[in-house]
Formats: sequence, C-alpha cells, structure tokens
Amino acid sequence: MERAKVILLIILLVSCAKKAPPPSPDRWAPRLRGVEAVNRRHLRLTFSERLDPESTADISKYTCHETDTEGTLAIIGAAQRDGDEIDLTTAPQSRRSYTLAIKGIEDLSGNEMGLQTIEFMGSETPDRHPPRVLHMSPADGSSNFDPDSAVTVQFSEAMDTTSVTKNSGLLPEGSMRLSWNEGMTDFRLHPQDVLAGEVYSLYLKDGCADIDGNRTEEWHYLTFTPDSVLPAGYVAGYLLSGERGTTLIALVNTLLQIVRIAVMDDTTFRLNWIRPQAYTVLAGMDVDGDRRFDLVGHQDVDVTEKGVVIELPLTVEEEKWRIFERLETLFMID
Repeated sequence: MERAKVILLIILLVSCAKKAPPPSPDRWAPRLRGVEAVNRRHLRLTFSERLDPESTADISKYTCHETDTEGTLAIIGAAQRDGDEIDLTTAPQSRRSYTLAIKGIEDLSGNEMGLQTIEFMGSETPDRHPPRVLHMSPADGSSNFDPDSAVTVQFSEAMDTTSVTKNSGLLPEGSMRLSWNEGMTDFRLHPQDVLAGEVYSLYLKDGCADIDGNRTEEWHYLTFTPDSVLPAGYVAGYLLSGERGTTLIALVNTLLQIVRIAVMDDTTFRLNWIRPQAYTVLAGMDVDGDRRFDLVGHQDVDVTEKGVVIELPLTVEEEKWRIFERLETLFMID
C-alpha cells in the first residue's frame, strides 16, 4: 500500500513539472524605435510592438519643432500603416533637424506610452504619394441617419478642397453644404432636406487631389437612409460586351434622377439597397478615347423587394442619350 502511494506521488510530481507556467501579461508600454522622413510631407514612425489603431489617429498626441529654434512643424494627419508603424502628414519640411514628441499611444494590451522624443532630419523630396480615404461615417449601409448630422470623410493628408468638391457628390442630387477642418484632412457634408423614405449615396471619385496634386486611386461609396431599415432590393447583372475597361453603371428613376452609380474595371455589377420601383439602367465606357464615358447600353427594369438580375445589351436609343449627357459631363475619366 505504501509502495502504491509513493508511485502515485511520483507520477503527480512529474506531471506537474511538465506543465508550462501561464504566459505573463503584457505590462510594457510601446517604445518609439525610429522615424524616417519619407518625403517633405510624410514621416514614418516605427514602434516596438503593434499598436491600438484608435489611439494613433489623434494628431494632438504628436508635436514637432525645429531642434535648434522655436519654429514648429505642423502635424496635420496620422494614419496607421502597419501594426507597428504610423505615417504622419506634416506641413512642408526643410532640410534641417527636427524634434518629434509623442505621448498617449497605446499597444493592443492598453499599455500607454509616456512622453518620448526623437530627432530626425527633414526631407525636401517632393510628395508623390497618392492620398487615401481613411474613414467614412456613417458606415456604408447605415439606417436611422440623423438629418441634423453630417456625413464625414477623413483623408490621409491635407487635400485640395476644390478638387474634392469637384470629384464628389450626393445622390439623388440635391442641395448640400461642405465644411473642412483646419488641417484640410476631414470634410463634413451636410445634406439639406433629408426626406423619409429616401436612400442617399455619397460617391468620391478616384481623382480627389491632395495639396501637392497627387490623386486618390479608388472610388468610394457610402449609402445611408433616415429610415429604420434600408430596402432589400438590388439590381445586378453584366454588360454583354467583349470589351474590358472602366465601366460606369448608373441607375436612373422615372423622375430622371440619378439615384446610384458604380464604377468598376469589369462588366459585372451589383447595386444594393434599391427601393422597389421602375428604373433605367445605363452603362458607359470610353469607346472613343476622349476620357469621357460613352453610352454603350441600357435597359428598363422594375425592381422588386427581392431585387432583379439583368443582362445589358449593347443597344442605344436616342432618348437615353439625353439622360446620359449629364453623366458624361459629371464622370470624366481622370
């Protein structure tokens, strides 16, 4: 009996010895490892670990000044590039020494870094980076939009406000007011006379330019409604064409209002959240090389609550050209 107890005790001790200790919780704050002036308007910061994205976007956490003087270098945008990297957009730099100060950045465990400073040499290399859309609000496909609120768009750097106004719009077309933050990175679109039962769609073309003339490379869309739920209807299909290229699909209602658009590098499409009623689907491509969309196909459809799938034939009627003329002017290919 005693022998059995000894054997059991040995087995228990051996099994306990094989168990690995639980991992230690991360209690270390992130550290700034380096900064690189990528060009005269961009700094790339590298940290010791992955960061919480919500803690990196606030530009008040970054300050920069000339190392030997009291001159400041404005930080006008912050965007997380990879898990452990941040890209800052600055006012134009000079070829001189700067000191960057950062505080309040958190890692994924919530550890917050205290004040850290680092010196770097500014760059005078021109900015060739295209701007990016970092955030749009409300989220695409939102309901219960407050008519007294605004649609907001955040870019990765300071933008040419005239270019953004020219290359964006709200559908159905109506009156709206635009405002910008001081750094020209965020704009707010205030729709006027938001109607119950209507579905609205904001579009941003791929030609929105930053203050150095670099242009966005993608289209962006945001659809929302003041109602409690979006309609479930949709229009999907493809263009019966052997050609490939940038294709514009537009949905026009019986009042000749453009209610939805989509631009793709293919001939298949799908437009979601469409109210059940009669529409005309128009398709455009640049067939003559003048960098404007040309009408290449159309079809009248009755959208139901379950949606509709169509094939767009390559036929054009004269009356449809009159509708498409506005699209040809609005949506030039940049």
